[in-house]
Amino acid sequence: MKQGDHNINEAFESEHHPGIIIHDSRGFQAGDTRELGQFQDFIKKRSGIPNPKESLHAIWICMQTDTDRVVQTSENEIFKILAKYAAHIPIIIVGTKKDNFLNQQETVARRDLKKSGVSDWDALDNQSRERAEQNLEARREEVKEELRKIPNLNLDSIEFLHVSKDDDESIRRLVDQTLELITNDEARLRCIAAQVVDTEAKVKRAIDESIRLLRHGIRTSSVAAVTVVGSSTSTPTISRILCDNILKCFGFPKIDPASVNNIMNKIIGWNLYGFLAQQIGQSVTLGTTVAVFCIFSLGGALPLVAALSLLEVPTAGRMIVKCACDLILILDRAFKHGGKFVTSQDIELACREYVATTLQGGWSKRRQVHAQVKGLIPMASKKFSAVRISVIKVGMEEIIENNRWGPSETTSRTDSGLGLVTTPKLSLESLRDENELADLFTSDQS
Repeated sequence: MKQGDHNINEAFESEHHPGIIIHDSRGFQAGDTRELGQFQDFIKKRSGIPNPKESLHAIWICMQTDTDRVVQTSENEIFKILAKYAAHIPIIIVGTKKDNFLNQQETVARRDLKKSGVSDWDALDNQSRERAEQNLEARREEVKEELRKIPNLNLDSIEFLHVSKDDDESIRRLVDQTLELITNDEARLRCIAAQVVDTEAKVKRAIDESIRLLRHGIRTSSVAAVTVVGSSTSTPTISRILCDNILKCFGFPKIDPASVNNIMNKIIGWNLYGFLAQQIGQSVTLGTTVAVFCIFSLGGALPLVAALSLLEVPTAGRMIVKCACDLILILDRAFKHGGKFVTSQDIELACREYVATTLQGGWSKRRQVHAQVKGLIPMASKKFSAVRISVIKVGMEEIIENNRWGPSETTSRTDSGLGLVTTPKLSLESLRDENELADLFTSDQS
């Protein structure tokens, strides 16, 4: 099926928004029981499928904004069906023909303003546009009031957006909002990866995903937040969660996350080690032997939850942001090396560059990033608030932007295509940073 056809049982994929599979129904007319029946049958069948590849993840209801009646009779029937069979699926009401509505409202407002004595052209333009925008918002509230009359319809699961065909930004907001509402992580991340077509967007998506993970972690309590609990066989680690999710945001089609997890564990393992050292106490020996522990457990198969009962949220938050910045900067660099078809070799190459002491004063890019994260998340704060996490997001964006490699920064490769001429082989010993080690056991109130 191609875009433009209307058969709700057949799917198509827009070339402009790959990764989003759409089932498009015909427009509904009052009294058209056949189309409504097909819609009801489709919703009943697909809303209860457990397989994420077959289930529905979001529903768009397109409603014309420029009509006299706020909610049409046929639209009312649609929402009754959704309330009965798909109450758990996020709904986005897409207000179409926004430009028509604004133009109509602006014309009326302009005429009224002239009658009231406003003659300045700039004032007429500004005030009429402002009134039109206010009427658009009022229209949204009128729709909500009408929908409140429908039994069992959960308005909290409904979002309202207005779009215009020629307004690319409004279409982009619709796609972004849809992705945020998708509750199945696998479906959402794969859709994100398919949407991303440039490096800037990849980085933005990865930051958003990292903050989402941080919010979720803080919300589910400090110990569970970083998911470093349980045995080595049953519980995912923060390394795997961050690696999998951020890798999917970048959308590298040739790489299985498991194939690069070992590389990333070397980077993230050091962050986790410092985090554990701060939590468990100053008696931990920071030698090379201790530093090579597997991040799945401490001292063999001992579950980490037993050792982390005193975990503080700022410590966990700092570790998550360090790990996320490390991953994003490395993958951004790897993308510059390999483009769309980046390999695990490109990722290891980027890792080596990241930990190499190439900056002024003998600093590595990693050490510089970690110092900036330390300043972003003071240990003196005892809890995170929604406002604080928003500040962390802005700070994280600035840290990543300031530490990304520029297009003119090139790297020499050896003949094998794997090694770096100017940086050492990636190992846990190469990740040691004596200054960072010293900081682990100092009074950290910054």
